[in-house]
Amino acid sequence: TLCEIINDTVQLILQPNLELYDLVAYNNNIYMTGYTDTTQTAIFKYDGSSITIDFNLVPASTSAYAQNLQLLNSKMYFYTNDNSNGNKYFVEFDGTTYQYDTLNINTYYPLNFLKNKNDSIYFVTQGSYGYRLNLWYGGALSIIPFPHYVYDAQIVGDNLYYCTYNVQNIVKYNLNTGVSVTIPGSIPYYTYNLTLFQNKIYFSTNLDNSNNYYELCYIDPAIDTANYIVIPNQSEYIYDITVVGNELYFTCGTNDIINGDTGVEPFRLNNGNPMLIADLNTNTGNNNDSNPYEFMSFLGNLAMSASKPSTGDEIVIMCTNNTIPTAPASQILCENSNVTDLQANGSDLIWYDADTLGNVIGVNQPITQSDTYYVATRLVCPGDRIAVPFTISMLPNNIAAYYGDSIIKVVYPTDAYQWMDCGTGNPINGATSQSFQAQMNGSYKCLLTNADGCSSTTNCVYLVNLSVVENLKNSVKVYPNPATDYVNFQSDENMDRITVTSLSGQILQEEKVGELTYTLDVNQFTSGIYLMLIYDTNNNLISKQKIVVNK
Repeated sequence: TLCEIINDTVQLILQPNLELYDLVAYNNNIYMTGYTDTTQTAIFKYDGSSITIDFNLVPASTSAYAQNLQLLNSKMYFYTNDNSNGNKYFVEFDGTTYQYDTLNINTYYPLNFLKNKNDSIYFVTQGSYGYRLNLWYGGALSIIPFPHYVYDAQIVGDNLYYCTYNVQNIVKYNLNTGVSVTIPGSIPYYTYNLTLFQNKIYFSTNLDNSNNYYELCYIDPAIDTANYIVIPNQSEYIYDITVVGNELYFTCGTNDIINGDTGVEPFRLNNGNPMLIADLNTNTGNNNDSNPYEFMSFLGNLAMSASKPSTGDEIVIMCTNNTIPTAPASQILCENSNVTDLQANGSDLIWYDADTLGNVIGVNQPITQSDTYYVATRLVCPGDRIAVPFTISMLPNNIAAYYGDSIIKVVYPTDAYQWMDCGTGNPINGATSQSFQAQMNGSYKCLLTNADGCSSTTNCVYLVNLSVVENLKNSVKVYPNPATDYVNFQSDENMDRITVTSLSGQILQEEKVGELTYTLDVNQFTSGIYLMLIYDTNNNLISKQKIVVNK
């Protein structure tokens, strides 16, 4: 019998003489496998009003049946077989046409579906030939010899991660090269539920092969090592690792020390740590009074199936969260702010990059004005999201420049100034104007603050009280000083050459001149102080000058 929930009440959709199995929601319909009392096996469709046959399996008898309906790449896939001749089929349905291909006749049965990669579907079969990795692409099958029985897997990039009885580690298989390597530290005896979540593969495994309990584990494909997460008071297995609404849920048996009851409870992974989201087992002495399993998303809410051995009932538990966070109508943030700087009020907040679906984003992620950020409360299960409005207060790319007479000035005005010594990083007392007159040699910068309280710092400006060190023979004018892009030289007699050195005497550049005037390009020099040595045509040093370059 097909059932549906309307207004939190279970309704039965009765269809005489029909037995139904696996079902998926696809294209606004419910598709199911099953057969009628006339032994007609088929794919059935429920459109909201009635159940009809959508596709007759071959042959038209109970010797054929379909299994493992799954949705990938916006299409529906399943296996079917024909016991009368031993054939097995792989079927693809795009909403209009059922297309299928025959698996090898010696196939005992197809194993789990794997995942898709670039419109290709991978799955493993087992038969008298051993194991094969099958690739379905463009409506046709191709077969790849494969070394292991695979009962769960995930594809990340070009690699297939799978668990197998043959090797006591999770194996990484490169789909391009066919090379396999084991993941160190995974050591699964019984491993299930390989689930991709936030770029990691989570799974449950029995570490000591004792069947006492399973651990929650994960593999980071970036480094390919296994890690284990401790569940407080864990007493039984971990099952049903499932991603719903960008959250990772799982069930786990626990010894509830607070309430004195034990049994399977639902958990959520909260910032890498397990968090009990509901205490469903009542303190009645009946262990496993709820036994939740099979998490799913239902109308945006978390739902789970559960059994109550104490009453014999099967129930559906809806997880709803009516707590909506609040945020200011507007807020101003400075450049280089992170998500954690956004203001929102609520408990156990979680941030997203979209109003529905999307990705969970970390609080340390830098924010940009072009993006919108959404927040919800998690509590037991994710609640409604709200957008958090903000404006980034921008400061211009301000610069400080030398204006002569030891005066430095900020080019673009702002609201507050604090001049600082670049060498020590200390503020200069009383230097809180747009301009600053230095009293000694050194380098200086200005901390700028606007009306929103946002700050930035200018470049450092180098000052030397005496720019002309020596004019040994005649007067040579050198300007501008400090310089940014070029320096002009003007002499009373022809200059033969100009040599640029560091203060320690290292020759950095020599220029042949032969003129009374010359312009030297200093773009290749970093900010600092340099010596300019000017020689006449008789190789006599006629001037030695100290130049400051500011970038």
